[in-house]
Amino acid sequence: MTSLDTLSEIYQMIADRIARSPGNQFLADLVEVISNTLGSDVTFVGLYDDTKSAIETQYLFQDGVFAENFIYPLAGTPCDGVLCEDACVIERDAMTLFPEDKALAEMGVVAYAGAPLIGNQGLPIGIIVTMKRSEFERPDIAVPLMQLFASRAAVLIERNKLISDLEVARAKAEAADRAKTRFLAMMSHELRTPLNAIIGYSDALRGGHLGVSLDHSVQEYIGEINQAGRHLLLLVDDLLDYSRVELDELEVDPTWFPLDDLVADVVNHTAADLVEKDLVLDRAIPEAASVRFDRRHLRQILINLLSQAIQHAPADSSMTISFQPETEAKGWLVLRASWTVPEPPTGSSPFEVETRPTGGPYVRPEAFGLGSAVIRALCKVNQERLEVETPPGEGTVRRISLPFRVVDGGDRQAVA
Repeated sequence: MTSLDTLSEIYQMIADRIARSPGNQFLADLVEVISNTLGSDVTFVGLYDDTKSAIETQYLFQDGVFAENFIYPLAGTPCDGVLCEDACVIERDAMTLFPEDKALAEMGVVAYAGAPLIGNQGLPIGIIVTMKRSEFERPDIAVPLMQLFASRAAVLIERNKLISDLEVARAKAEAADRAKTRFLAMMSHELRTPLNAIIGYSDALRGGHLGVSLDHSVQEYIGEINQAGRHLLLLVDDLLDYSRVELDELEVDPTWFPLDDLVADVVNHTAADLVEKDLVLDRAIPEAASVRFDRRHLRQILINLLSQAIQHAPADSSMTISFQPETEAKGWLVLRASWTVPEPPTGSSPFEVETRPTGGPYVRPEAFGLGSAVIRALCKVNQERLEVETPPGEGTVRRISLPFRVVDGGDRQAVA
């Protein structure tokens, strides 16, 4: 029987065993079958690492079992010649021919055969090696046998490297994103202290608590400072909460509380802005309706939604905040405006804003961006939905789903 006939039979035998092996199982089956077929003591598939000038074994079959992978330095080894030149067989005296190869000496290798794995760029990306502590019985079929499966092995090795590189890149990107988010959270904390001081002193000056008499114009200036400080503090709180959501560190404390009290507080918070733009805001919140949500989060959501609407609204516009029960235990808090607010482009960053929509009025940057991102993030961490409807010519509607229940006067006091 010729070598070709023998190789054909062996190939068919191996193909029956491993041809349909899925993914990386093919590589494991390949080294085991090659080792058993040639009677080898050590067989491995390795990935070439040019930064280390070494082979990192991926599947190592040694003395009949899979063993722990290792780094195989290339200098002074037969693997170096295989990668730089071509497949080769060393029938005997491998340790004598490569005295600097410590791995050969440690394993007591006499015979060596190796074939390169060529990637899609035509460059070597790895190697298949089989070694024996005595001479090969059929050295003529060792390299052809490995070359028969080298193409598929190269594809898998290249895919594994690509996946590994992507995982490393993703880990680096996630680490950088976490570092950015922690920086934003730290800066938010640092900004709150001076802002609270500005707001506190301006409140004291306006209230005459510091024993300083101020004329009307100065009172107005201080009022502007106070209003700007409160607005900036709201943005800082948004930034801090968004950072905590990104870091999965935001605490959620859902409780039952009267909804109309919270809405009244939010409306009072934005009253000056409503008056300044001559806007009308109607409330339709049942006094007996209590909802379950993180109270601070819902207040922040409503302030952001109402602030966006006020910032966008032309004078003499009207808005309505209402509560619409859907079932006995679930309802919707609805903010309805009499104009259409354009949504940010799909897939845009929370910090990217459209400042001048085509065919529409100028929109201040605060109308979209961080506030919208925080609204959605807070709804998500509270496991409730935010829905947006913009029917043509009928205005825009923001709806937040809320668990609710109806309480009487006594229960209301207990809930509050």
